[in-house]
Amino acid sequence: MPQTTGGMSFVDARAEVSVNAGGLYTDISGHMSTLGVEGGERNFGTRFTADGDIPIVGIGKRQLTNVKVSSVYTETASEIFELLMNAYENKTKMRIRWAPKGFVVGNFVYTTSDGYVITQPYPGGDVAPGDIIMNEWTLQVGGITKSVQA
Repeated sequence: MPQTTGGMSFVDARAEVSVNAGGLYTDISGHMSTLGVEGGERNFGTRFTADGDIPIVGIGKRQLTNVKVSSVYTETASEIFELLMNAYENKTKMRIRWAPKGFVVGNFVYTTSDGYVITQPYPGGDVAPGDIIMNEWTLQVGGITKSVQA
């Protein structure tokens, strides 16, 4: 396979969260600094038989998936920190969707199933350098689907 020329960065990424089963999304692109996905490994099983030296391998279901996001901390009621705190403290289902190249017709969009904020999003930081306060949070979900922006 020849070297690709289609590589891209995450600078045009856009992300939105929903706390009402995807009915209404709130744009968090102006707050999000990083977004990563972990988990989702597929279970598998093996079984040896009396006849043979290698196992029979079976494939199973996927594990939970964690979407980890770093976002700018603010104290504005309608912004991401308050949405996160409410979802975390009230055990409210939440989902996130993102588009690496932005929400433009034809681009891929990744959308989670409903899940829960499982890490406390309280602010913290180093008092010396004057860095912007960030909060890092994890949304644990059953899975992620890929679609094309219409």
